[in-house]
Amino acid sequence: MTYTQRYMTHLPPVIIAGRTIKRYHLTPDTTPIPAHIQTAAYRHLPRLLPDHSGPTPPATVAILHQDKDEAIHLNTYTWTSEHHLAHARATKNPRGFTTTPPPATGCLWELPALVHERSAWARHMVNTTYPSFDDYLADILAGVPIAA
Repeated sequence: MTYTQRYMTHLPPVIIAGRTIKRYHLTPDTTPIPAHIQTAAYRHLPRLLPDHSGPTPPATVAILHQDKDEAIHLNTYTWTSEHHLAHARATKNPRGFTTTPPPATGCLWELPALVHERSAWARHMVNTTYPSFDDYLADILAGVPIAA
C-alpha cells in the first residue's frame, strides 16, 4: 500500500438548506476542483442532510474529495446534537452525484479535517461556559498538506 500526500483547502462557510456548511476540498495536488464539479456537489448536498430539530446549531462539515483517479466524493458530517455527528456520502458519476449507502464513513485523508472539527466543536460549543457558533465557524484547518 502507498500513502501519498493530499492537499486540504478551506472555503468560506455557506448556508445551504438552512444549515451552515463548513467546506473543505481535498485534492491530490494544489489544482482546485473544477467549478462545475463544485456546483454539482453543492447542489446535491441538501439530499445528504438529516432533519434538524433541537437546540444544536444547524452545522455541517462538507469535504469534497477528488481522488488521484479523478473520482469525486462528497462527505458530510452534521452535528445532530451536542455530542453526535451524522455522516452521509455521495459519489460523482457521469449523470451527477449519487448518494452512497452506508457504511462508508470517510477515508484516511479526510480524517485530519474531521479530527480538527471535533476539537473545534468541543472547544467552542461544548467545553465552554459561553458557546460561540461564530468562533466554531472561524476555527478551521486551513491550507495544509495531509501527509503521513
